[in-house]
Amino acid sequence: MKKRLITFCLLVLFFGATYARAIDIKTGVEGFSLALRADIDGLFSFYKDWNRAPKSPLRFPDRAYLGLYSEYKDVGIEASYYIYKPWSSGSLAQYSHFWHKIFFYWKPSETLMIKAGLFDLNFGLKFDSTWWMALQWPLGLEEPYDTGLGIEYHGQKTPLNFYLSYFREKEGTYQQPAAYDPAPGTGEKDIIVGRITYPFKLGESTKLVVGLAGYHGRTEENVINETAWSAGNRNMFDADITLSLPFGLTFSGEYIHFKFSAVPSDGSFWMPMSGFGMPDYFATPLEADVFWLDGIYTRPLNYKFLQSVSLANNFSAVKSKDGKNIYQNVVSLQFKSVSTYTWIEWIMYKNETLPDPGWNWNVTIILRYSL
Repeated sequence: MKKRLITFCLLVLFFGATYARAIDIKTGVEGFSLALRADIDGLFSFYKDWNRAPKSPLRFPDRAYLGLYSEYKDVGIEASYYIYKPWSSGSLAQYSHFWHKIFFYWKPSETLMIKAGLFDLNFGLKFDSTWWMALQWPLGLEEPYDTGLGIEYHGQKTPLNFYLSYFREKEGTYQQPAAYDPAPGTGEKDIIVGRITYPFKLGESTKLVVGLAGYHGRTEENVINETAWSAGNRNMFDADITLSLPFGLTFSGEYIHFKFSAVPSDGSFWMPMSGFGMPDYFATPLEADVFWLDGIYTRPLNYKFLQSVSLANNFSAVKSKDGKNIYQNVVSLQFKSVSTYTWIEWIMYKNETLPDPGWNWNVTIILRYSL
């Protein structure tokens, strides 16, 4: 029954998104807005020794997304639900499905927002220039969502943006995690995140945004794969910049330093990570410097079935304190039409913790239908 329900939802998304655009529902109620969104992704990949490629290079559907956005005067809700296929082989019944975010917010003034629920920690930059994630994502540094309370301040006279959030628990469980988190103790607790951004206007259409962020969370003691981990903390610091130029070119750079104080019984320097229904899918060093360099150029077009074409490159690196580093580079060619988005991406990857630490590559074609 569960398998049939997931299959039905994916088919509805696919055929609906093929023929429809984003939906803004006209309610007729003053001050009330309601919008729905749905995406479904399929991909085809060519591999070279990427930890043994899956049995079939075609993954359709790879993931699906349902979104709801509604606001009435100064209160609102944002919600999204994911149906996501793990990279392990298996049937449709193995798809993970979970709330990606669902939170309520209140705007007591034009500059202030208070929110509660499941939302983004908002620690650093978000990877949106390529479909394939940067290395920050599987390390739990870029797009973790947890349940908590948050406050946002967006200045008007002085365009300072300030974010402060507290999260008591992680989402999901060790065997069914909803985001990438450290595995010991089923993730982190008592997370406090603060972030400040400030935009500098360098010209009529040129802008530089500088961001700083801090993070503190704690992991509980646990035993994973016969290794006992003590309780500990994770502290992180982020500094990032984004430069937007008037002719469709954007550059960004980011530096993150993080350190875990948890101690493993086997003396390991790498902690298991779990995410999106895949326990022990990745591993993070206990202390490392993380770097990100990104650039994207977008050229608008006026064709009926092609609105823009983009070329992007994203480089990320994890420089571990034990000297075993991870590198990744993604080159992305993108085509946007009315209800479809296509990525053609070449991913190069080097992980010095693997038995074969050489460069591997992966060419992936992704087609997204959006509602």
